[in-house]
Amino acid sequence: MAAPTPHPDLTLASGDDWEILGTLLDTAGQPLDLTDATLEWVLVGPDGTVEASFPGSAEIAIWEPFASGAITVILRSDITETLAPGRYSDRLRVTIDGSAPKGMNHAGWSSLSPLPRSFSISP
Repeated sequence: MAAPTPHPDLTLASGDDWEILGTLLDTAGQPLDLTDATLEWVLVGPDGTVEASFPGSAEIAIWEPFASGAITVILRSDITETLAPGRYSDRLRVTIDGSAPKGMNHAGWSSLSPLPRSFSISP
């Protein structure tokens, strides 16, 4: 299995629901079949603190057909409104069919401006 491909740069606003779309690819560059997958995701703040996670305060939708590798990470407004300005990193771990979990792979970056409170997520 390959590391997730970092998602493209995004600009997100504090206090809004966030939806981060992605397609996970295998080592051959083809969509990763997520039929028997377990996903874990974290948003790491500027000081290295985990600010949100799945499972936990975030949600992950795996789109059908599961073989498409398509996911959406959803973070609700009540979580995003609490985030302070700074640069954030999000990371994803995919475990297929009970195989041993590997380390979390970098999925992208985010930056929050003080005013207006907006975030940019970049690889």
